[in-house]
Amino acid sequence: MAVGTFGAISRTQTGPTTWKARTRYRDFSGTTRYVAAAGRTAAAAERSLRLELLKRAAAAPTNGDITADTLLSVLMNTWLEQIGEDNRRMPQTVFQYCHHSEKLIVPALGDLKLREVTVGAADRFLRGLAREHPAQAKMCKTVLGQAMNLRTPDMAPEFVRGQGRVLIS
Repeated sequence: MAVGTFGAISRTQTGPTTWKARTRYRDFSGTTRYVAAAGRTAAAAERSLRLELLKRAAAAPTNGDITADTLLSVLMNTWLEQIGEDNRRMPQTVFQYCHHSEKLIVPALGDLKLREVTVGAADRFLRGLAREHPAQAKMCKTVLGQAMNLRTPDMAPEFVRGQGRVLIS
């Protein structure tokens, strides 16, 4: 069961005018729990349960979480916003990172989900770029590596470190 989803809803009559609706729900910590709600009718109990599930979803982290299903283009935009705001890099560096992201990385890999951005996919992109523009390939490797540091624990930690050296001739 995917995070933030629930299973089939069962309804049980618990008294003459009391119904209970219950389902399994996988919360955003990854734990699967039973969630139940009661009502005067079976339909009312199910509506109450659905409201409870909506409340749980609304309370979930929604601050732009990066997951394995996030598109690489979204990750790149999030990362570029962060480095633009933190003032730890020179403006010229941020400009170069934005340029390489927008002109090279996102057009080539931006429609991939992060789970699909494998070492092999990145390596093909970088090697193809290195044939014509080795210095740009090296910068793209740096940009990809730093952006992928925003990944979540369910994604491979050795993403760009698994890339071979980009040689400049």
